[in-house]
Amino acid sequence: GGIKFVDTSPAYGKSLSSRSLSSEHLTGLVTENPSSNMPNELSMVATKFHPTGILKRRPLSTAAAIVRDVEASCERMGVTSIELYQLQSHKYYVGGMNALADGLAEAVNVGLCNHVGVCNMPENKLRIFQEKLEERGITLATHQFEFSLTSNRREGARMIEVCKELGIIPIAHTPLDRGFASGKYNAMDPSGGKFGNPRYKFVVLDRWTPLHEALGKVAERATLRLQVDTTSRMSKSFRDRQKQMQDQQQKKRETEITKCQVAINYIVTKGAVPIPGIKNKQDAEELLGCVGWM
Repeated sequence: GGIKFVDTSPAYGKSLSSRSLSSEHLTGLVTENPSSNMPNELSMVATKFHPTGILKRRPLSTAAAIVRDVEASCERMGVTSIELYQLQSHKYYVGGMNALADGLAEAVNVGLCNHVGVCNMPENKLRIFQEKLEERGITLATHQFEFSLTSNRREGARMIEVCKELGIIPIAHTPLDRGFASGKYNAMDPSGGKFGNPRYKFVVLDRWTPLHEALGKVAERATLRLQVDTTSRMSKSFRDRQKQMQDQQQKKRETEITKCQVAINYIVTKGAVPIPGIKNKQDAEELLGCVGWM
């Protein structure tokens, strides 16, 4: 059990840039450190190639540039091969889609990565790029795009169908839509439970009130469905009954479904793999609670 898919990028972790570090460095430290409590079978680690050369501040144009970037990502994470290597964008690459396909195919052929994917690619480009990879003997494994309850619903649903048709795994990034889809920010709590100025204006949040109310109702019903009533099976012994009541309260806490979990499972039921951001232990525990209740 647990979370075994980690999506990172050399461009993530801007606060670490002053120390010449990135999210890839942290991913490598966590997966290598035995005391980090990460499972040995972790995980499918995915990272990305940025055609505009975010880290180097220069344009990239050749297939060899992609291979060099895969090697650099491997070095930052302390591995010899990456499970999934993705194109962050197909735009602005001087070498064009042929050079991108050549570079990814070479990275797979020399063993630097096992699978390749793309991000935010429109349907027509996705079909063309898949054909280019197949011509080079490589399969396009994943396509990552924005999809949530409150953003890109129609386009995202269409892209999921296209991915199914093409045999590509659809991955939904920003599945909580920056707090809109989870109800973290709502008309009654525009600051998300924090002190200070609200992050969004009331007029923006108010339009999502019906959805947030519906999320709350679904969460309540799912919680009730999971909480098994053990009252009829309680022992007549006062001590045993007290222990059973404590166990029941603990189980109630463990099976309480949140709006966030409903929003994540919406993505799952639509056929995509959600990759929400995790900033702390509380986020991780809440997301782990999504497993197994739908």
